[in-house]
Formats: sequence, structure tokens, C-alpha cells
Amino acid sequence: MTAQKITDLAATTSPADADQLLITEDPAGDPVSKKVALSNALRLAVGHISVTGASASQSLSSATWTKVTQFTAEYAYDGSTTASHANDKITLVASGIYAADWMCSFTGATTSEYRLAIYWNSTLQVVPAIITTTSTNEHCVTVRSLFNASSASQDVEAYVYSDGANAFAVKESVLTVQRIA
Repeated sequence: MTAQKITDLAATTSPADADQLLITEDPAGDPVSKKVALSNALRLAVGHISVTGASASQSLSSATWTKVTQFTAEYAYDGSTTASHANDKITLVASGIYAADWMCSFTGATTSEYRLAIYWNSTLQVVPAIITTTSTNEHCVTVRSLFNASSASQDVEAYVYSDGANAFAVKESVLTVQRIA
């Protein structure tokens, strides 16, 4: 006997951590069933917002953190995040431990400093990646942050800072949030 699917998670619009699933496996011809909470059965909840092949620039004020507003696509799986490219953020639907990653390739002004960071719950979460541009060539940065969200309805966003009133033109970018516990 092979593992049986008891609940169709794809059809569940808003699963909760307290939802119970029955998992059945047959390691050696003797079926074993175990009831587990959704939070233990499904750890790889993912949401992301992205942009590909972009060319528009965003104006930055000198020495000011600015929310990146150039995302054009979104993806969310399992209901633990709500990804919204229209609002340039990913909102957490459940408490838990999350990993956020932001990869961004961009062009900027010559001889300027750019800092890229992940904000969670309106607060800078990680020492930002710092790039000092020496040309207008494309630069690529990845920022990673882990955080423990004690409640839902908290936002994850991408921010950029520049040492001057510069342009920030995203070429390729993806902000991904994954629930890991």
C-alpha cells in the first residue's frame, strides 16, 4: 500500500495550522497512520514577487531608505503568505519562522553607494548589502534575512538606499518569503 492523500490541500483556500491531516505510509507492508497538524506537515510555504527584463527607473532621495516599487508578477502557495506585486510586498498570513531572500540586478549612477535591504514589519531586518558603483554597468546583489513573526498581517518588502539623489533601475528582481517553521 502506498501513501494516500486524505485531504486535497490545493482545494483548501485557507488552511490553518490547527488543521489535522492523516498521513498514511506503508514502509514494509504494514500501514501506519499518524495525525499531524498542518504546520508540521507543510513547511515549504512560499510567496514571491518579481520582475523580469525591466527597464524603468525609480528615483531615490539622498540618504533615505525607499521602498522598491518595480515588481510586476507574484506567486503564493498554500495560504501562509499573500504576495502582491501591485503593493510591492508579501504579507504573512500566519505566525512562524520565515526566511526572506531578495535577489536584484540593477543599474545606478556612477560612483555612488547603494544599500539593499529586506524590511519586515516596517523595520530593517538585516545589515544591508552594500554596492559601490564604479560604472553604470549592471550590478547583482542577494540579501537574506530570517525572522520570527509572532503574529500574522506583517509585511515583507524590499528597500534601497543611496548616498545621492540617484536613479535605481531594476533589471531582474525576485523577493521570496518562505515559511520554515
